[in-house]
Amino acid sequence: MEVAKFLELVSKVPRFEDLKHEGKKVLVRVDINVPLDKSKSQILDDFRIYAHAQTIRRLVSLNCAVVIIAHQGRPGDKEFSSLETHSKLMSRYVGREVKFIDDIIGPAAREEIRKLEEGEVLMLENVRFLSEETLERTPEEHSNSFLVRKLSNLFDEFILDAFAAIHRSHASIVGFTCKLPSCMGLILQKEIDALKYVLQSDPRNTLIIAGGSKVPDTVKVIAKILERNIADKVVTGGLVSTVFTAAKHGASGWIKEFIERKKLHEQVETARKLLDRYSSRIVTPLDHVVLRKDGTSHIVDVTNVNDEIVDIGPKTLDLYKDIVSQYENVIMTGPVGWIENEEYARGTVEILLTMISKCKFTAIGGGHTVMIARKLGILEKISHVSTGGRAFLYTLAGEELPGLVALAKSRELFSKMIEPGKTAK
Repeated sequence: MEVAKFLELVSKVPRFEDLKHEGKKVLVRVDINVPLDKSKSQILDDFRIYAHAQTIRRLVSLNCAVVIIAHQGRPGDKEFSSLETHSKLMSRYVGREVKFIDDIIGPAAREEIRKLEEGEVLMLENVRFLSEETLERTPEEHSNSFLVRKLSNLFDEFILDAFAAIHRSHASIVGFTCKLPSCMGLILQKEIDALKYVLQSDPRNTLIIAGGSKVPDTVKVIAKILERNIADKVVTGGLVSTVFTAAKHGASGWIKEFIERKKLHEQVETARKLLDRYSSRIVTPLDHVVLRKDGTSHIVDVTNVNDEIVDIGPKTLDLYKDIVSQYENVIMTGPVGWIENEEYARGTVEILLTMISKCKFTAIGGGHTVMIARKLGILEKISHVSTGGRAFLYTLAGEELPGLVALAKSRELFSKMIEPGKTAK
């Protein structure tokens, strides 16, 4: 999606304040898909739950009866599970009980929804327990799904707050927009406003720090961001930087073994082409901290990596901090090291601290990046903390967003019920 087209679409999407929520029964689609240790029924990072509680609290303050619909994992994944634990954490952040029912569209769920009174909150079971949920269909097709047909007549309105899933044309994302007056939630609204800010900024003032472990997806996004001239430079870190190092210096030692083990040869070739075309706009490490088999760590030149990479080295850190300090807008979507171990989190920590002290606008996303920022106690000093790091990058890269398109269509369908600025502040 081109920048002008995205901005035009966003202008048509109903915002939270465009609907009068007071006293309504509201269905809210959030994205609380979180890192999970299923064996212990333990949530490892609850930032998304913490974030989405803001929308729920606001609706409760407007005397709404609120029903939450969400997912966790996907069928076959180790993190595919019930949302009962999520409801307990949501209760803590909302400040009142969030009831839970292990049903979605059955008689028990529908009865609980009917009985729900103003100010009460109910969370339904994992919507992906329904096989029809993940089918990629149009909003009109999904409006005839069992999910939408069974639930839509029980609500006054639908709120889409699931930013990390708006690129999916799934039933719970787009189906209700055809049946109910719909708008963005507070979290989705913040994400869109941050994206608008970046996309309307001079790209010469924008830097992307692309780290983390999701190598194939991130390489594709880097290519699109550079092609669309969304940012001036891309700094690489984490496992993402290994393919660019292999493309720039050749694959040898541990990097060669990593590329072969993860079958990343195609990504190395893509990185090579990107470096040929954008050599001055892609920054790669100069040195690394590596972990020996005996458990000790040491610093090596980027061309001499024979052990596992766990962080960027001191020369690279100095270079990256200097580059960060030159830009007004810096977006970091993944750590540059193995942050689970404090000893190897130095690169990520110092870059984050440089961002908040030197840059006008800062944005971070991705579970591990947000986790370390929370640990440092600097979330409030960051301009925008995204609930979907990859979704943020995908949007900058121009990916289509069915969720927003569906909301814009809902405005046309329910124009008489959607009036800008009518909700009480």
